[in-house]
Amino acid sequence: MRHRFLEVADDTDMRRQYADAMERHGLDSNRARLIRLQLHLADLPGGIDHASWVPLRSSIEDLLLAHNAGWIRAQFADVNRPVFHRGFIEEVTVPVHVLLNPRSRKQLFDAAPVQHLNIVDVLQEDDLWPVLTMEEMKQLISLGLDGQGITDETIRHLGESKLKGLRWLSLSHNEISEVGIRHLHEISQDNEVLRMLEFVELSGNQVDPAESFEEDQGIVIGRIQHPLAEFLGSPRWLHREVVAGRVAYPSRFQYWRRETRLMAIGAQ
Repeated sequence: MRHRFLEVADDTDMRRQYADAMERHGLDSNRARLIRLQLHLADLPGGIDHASWVPLRSSIEDLLLAHNAGWIRAQFADVNRPVFHRGFIEEVTVPVHVLLNPRSRKQLFDAAPVQHLNIVDVLQEDDLWPVLTMEEMKQLISLGLDGQGITDETIRHLGESKLKGLRWLSLSHNEISEVGIRHLHEISQDNEVLRMLEFVELSGNQVDPAESFEEDQGIVIGRIQHPLAEFLGSPRWLHREVVAGRVAYPSRFQYWRRETRLMAIGAQ
């Protein structure tokens, strides 16, 4: 059942069947309950504005507080800050050396339907390049590479990567210049890699061409387009949504159905 599940991990019905099987075989009723609650939460129309969102989230937090440590210990050793979404660990933070080791990499991706990855401890930039070409990268929806000393050269290598399904990319606090951003635009336009990209975070680099905003008492009253974004034709991954007068950033988890929902700044 587990092998079959990992092959169709995006299937909500399969996740529910997995929860049913856990209870039927007396494995872990609390984990089964987490799966059902998180699936219900993810499927609520209107998201955080729905009347059931707060009580559901509270029940989920209670379960995680009581059982999270045990569930994580049972699956992962070399992984930092694993995050449950829709009942399973979907986000992990991993040192690059773990991904470079074939055995540990296989253990990681065999253990859970990882779709959201943060790579850390990149001591040499060229250590990252073979990771980006690994087959496991095909299943990623989001990737975080914040503060890893990434330069324009790594951006150029993204064109050779396996990130065909990536929708959300965070590259904040690196050393990317205008040249790297032009590379990123060319890859997303002319290459099947990054064609689905919808959001890129570039704050803290040599240049950040995302939109900025004029505000009056915290309410957005105007947009200011960066000249580089305008020159590139305003790619969608540099566009920022405004909801009810506030800038809204997409959560990496909100792409699980390949659709965009927005979470306002400060929403938990």
